[in-house]
Amino acid sequence: MYEALSTYSAEDIAVIMKSKPVLLVGSAISMFPPTNICSGIQFCNQLYEYIFFEEEFKELLWLREEVNGIPFEAIMECYPNRQELPHILSSIFNIDRDNPFHRLLAEKLVNGEFAAIVTPNYDSAFDKVLSIKKDFHRIVYKEDANKYYSHPELPIYFKIHGTAEDENTIIYTLSQETILEEWKEKLLQSLINDRVVIVVGYSGRDFDICPFIAKLESKKILWLHYSGNPSAYQNYILRSKSTNVCRSGSFQDFAKLFFSEEIILRPAKNEFHPEKYFKLDRKKIYEWRLNILNRIACASVGLPLLKKLNGILDQHKLLVFEAGMRGHTGEYKKQARLFYRLSKQHSPTSKERINGIIASAGCWLNGSYYFQFLFYLRKAERVIVQNYSQDVEVISSLLQLKLSFWMKVNQILKRRLFQRRIFGGVHKYVSNKIIPLKKKIDSLSLANGLDTQQGFQQIFDRLGIEQAGITSLKSFIGFKNLGLSGMALIAYRDKMRYNDWDETDEKGPFGELDNCIQKAEDLGMCTELWKHCRIKFKRGLVDKGLQKEIWKQWKVNLSKTEYGIIRHLYERMDLYKSYVQKFCFDFLS
Repeated sequence: MYEALSTYSAEDIAVIMKSKPVLLVGSAISMFPPTNICSGIQFCNQLYEYIFFEEEFKELLWLREEVNGIPFEAIMECYPNRQELPHILSSIFNIDRDNPFHRLLAEKLVNGEFAAIVTPNYDSAFDKVLSIKKDFHRIVYKEDANKYYSHPELPIYFKIHGTAEDENTIIYTLSQETILEEWKEKLLQSLINDRVVIVVGYSGRDFDICPFIAKLESKKILWLHYSGNPSAYQNYILRSKSTNVCRSGSFQDFAKLFFSEEIILRPAKNEFHPEKYFKLDRKKIYEWRLNILNRIACASVGLPLLKKLNGILDQHKLLVFEAGMRGHTGEYKKQARLFYRLSKQHSPTSKERINGIIASAGCWLNGSYYFQFLFYLRKAERVIVQNYSQDVEVISSLLQLKLSFWMKVNQILKRRLFQRRIFGGVHKYVSNKIIPLKKKIDSLSLANGLDTQQGFQQIFDRLGIEQAGITSLKSFIGFKNLGLSGMALIAYRDKMRYNDWDETDEKGPFGELDNCIQKAEDLGMCTELWKHCRIKFKRGLVDKGLQKEIWKQWKVNLSKTEYGIIRHLYERMDLYKSYVQKFCFDFLS
């Protein structure tokens, strides 16, 4: 629990304000009338009602929770007509109604009490108040920043993610948030270095701003936290430096303590209606829905939905969605064949063909079909060398595939059979293969999307290699932060398997295991369900009355997972060996 903001003394506050702090302001301050813009959570809730409009989905509370866990930028990434989004978002957020908190902060900015207000908000509430003021810099474009450097003594209002007044400036997807533009980095650095930063009404879910701020040399970050669970980046920033602190309190508390001002902010009913802005036909809503289900690895809903949509959606699109869904259920052979079938619909040297072959190779690898994996890997490599040697997207996919293979080899070598004193040369060979791959990945890290970066981070975590990527988060937290529920399950399993716990883990060893099993069951992730059941069974974490049920879940879901014959035999032997040991132990005790 955070300390209350009221624990700050008048002297503490005076020291902070004397330094002319920078204010980082989020969307929560625009929730209050007359601005009345819905929060990110409200926005996602309304979108859920719009995208999953049938009655059967309204009762699936776990599905609503998973969808609400997807960041705004990822939901926009899933939108089927992405080129329309700037205009739509501009229409939604082009609001210039200011509330008392906007007026208070704008007044303090132009009075020189703050050095800057930095905000990712698109709306024009601050703009409205500041339009009658003089002697400040409003920065949206690179040219605005250049003017600031000529007169740096004036305060700054920096709309870092653009403005709804100009739809071409809006940052709204994960791919756009991979890294800040160079001029924005330079400006943010000049504002924040050696200053106090006060964070107000901001969740910290922006993937470009927060990691960059954490690396800057600020004197201190004071994060005002009002309600809800802290975001991953909020925790990351607070832990990045001992002087950074979080204090709980309302906007009214902040105004009273820091400025001796009484402001009245009344909550209002949310009036956001997605159908007014998005105006999609049923086919496009289904596409959006399937994209989201694929992102959270929800095959339990996705696969039955595909059958219903047969004849409604284009057959090619249905096959693409099915290829993604089959992997979530562990049907790796079906998935590999689907990806290869889809790739053959494109010319032999096209990027779509290569990406399909790489995806197919990855499926064979996941299923432990190593000969098929190597065949498709070589097939892809030949074309890449000739046609795509400089293409970052293709090269990154290939590197991830190769690194995954050597990671699996490394995992096999960790088994007792491959002791280092006997197989030392093999271990060294694998290490020598991993090192040059990591160097290539490091050189491409900033050019990759956030999902890809986090995928590399997971592999490096499994290999025990430090990786200082832009995401800067451990796998479980990073995937959860990106709304990749299935990948978060896998990452949490790694934590349980390797006992990778530290003092920041609130639940401790196996604290989330039952939730993981339930989530795997809800999502239809057979391969994760049996693996989590195995951990629970083998670690002796099952009540006597549930032993047979957990063992049965392990057995049934292992049978559904499409592994190669050797892998299946190995897992079956492990299954029955564990059951016999458990039975004998219970009998003897």
